[in-house]
Amino acid sequence: MKIFTLLMSGLCVAAGGAAQASSVKHFTPTAMHHDSAKTVGKSGKQVKKSVMMRAEDAGEAIWCPVTQKISSWERNGWTLDQVYTTSYTSAGQPAVDLITEGKSVIRETNTYDVNGMLSKKLSEVSENGGVDFVNSRLQERIYDEVLTSVIVDHKDFLWIGSQWEVSGNNYIRKITRDADGNITDVEIAPMFLGEYDPTQRLHIVYGADGKAETLTQSMLEYDYSSKEYVWAVSHTISDIVWERTNGQIVDIADIYSADNRILSAKMVSKTDDVDIKAEYDDSQRSYAVTMTGTVQNYEGTTWVQEFTDIDDNGSHKFVETFIMEEDGEQIMERYTDMAIYDSYGYATLMETVFTDGEVEEVMAREIGEITYDETYGYPLVLITKGMEFDEDTDEPYMANLMKIEFSDYVDALAGIEDIVADGIASEPEYFNIQGVRVPQHSLTPGIYVRRAGSETVKVVIR
Repeated sequence: MKIFTLLMSGLCVAAGGAAQASSVKHFTPTAMHHDSAKTVGKSGKQVKKSVMMRAEDAGEAIWCPVTQKISSWERNGWTLDQVYTTSYTSAGQPAVDLITEGKSVIRETNTYDVNGMLSKKLSEVSENGGVDFVNSRLQERIYDEVLTSVIVDHKDFLWIGSQWEVSGNNYIRKITRDADGNITDVEIAPMFLGEYDPTQRLHIVYGADGKAETLTQSMLEYDYSSKEYVWAVSHTISDIVWERTNGQIVDIADIYSADNRILSAKMVSKTDDVDIKAEYDDSQRSYAVTMTGTVQNYEGTTWVQEFTDIDDNGSHKFVETFIMEEDGEQIMERYTDMAIYDSYGYATLMETVFTDGEVEEVMAREIGEITYDETYGYPLVLITKGMEFDEDTDEPYMANLMKIEFSDYVDALAGIEDIVADGIASEPEYFNIQGVRVPQHSLTPGIYVRRAGSETVKVVIR
């Protein structure tokens, strides 16, 4: 077996550094989390996800584990919590999950739309070891017709008595486009007391050149003086100069993405009033945004955000640097947010580090130690560890959190019957590394599985 262990010795904080963890910080970073919702639960621990991968040495295959055993660390040993038994679609997506915990079994049945997005999840529960199941929960999603991964209708139901009752997590996202197909308004409305109540709005004004010139985000807030809810502007971005844009902006943060990248603008919020300059380096898959002005109510501040897309697995580095003058001295605070994933989507490192130029403080860290199969390269065991502090010495150490054991791998492509007419391969289909079908017109740089007729190959889109 090949064992991959991320050695942390070069990154660990010395005892002196840990003792200075209470250093005064002026600024609050905007990214104290990692883009890892698919693998990290509310507790900060990695949770079970579907493994879909390509084994280069094993020919054309999408290997998926039928069995995943989830254990947590209790005192001095591992305790088995859950066992997942999974069947898959031909694209490597979970079709049915059986989640066993003692005599309790949860059956989750997933349905996907034509774009490979999850459209329905039915959860059923058995209390007699999987003999009899009763309804438990139902989730249904509808996606935007243009931005096929953006949810516009999310419904969540619980089975109560003998019928489905609306649960708490229901919302709609209303997207309005002009005659040119550009998005002009986005409104998010959660369900409250049986009705959809808007709580967030984005309004976009376009110039004569057909490009967005002003983005205004508003939030519904409670006014204690009038004792009523009122709409309050939270952010305004104006005077925008674009490097490129396609008019498909659904969030005010979508101004540095692949299709919508600004070069300069002005941003005003309740705590910020800054001029923005952005630079992009496609060869390094990175960008840097420099904002100058009032930042988090501190005048004369420079705020720099640097993002680097490290690989095709979703690994990235995000650095925020704040520089200001106080009492004639320059103050610098830097926060580095790092997330490293393997090619199967599991995190091997997630951490946030703070430095003021003198003291370096690891604010959070989680690592993943993965054992891979020698022949096919897929993971066999994943152990996650998180940073904790010794009660006696207050020194940091990495404590066991969770273990996942993968087994009974199957090739999701093995049962595919390809359709070939008149000797010509059918229209090619593309799937990302998580097994989600991606429309050909929506492909961005990365690794994909392309299937056309009887041919299935791994391709790199640059």
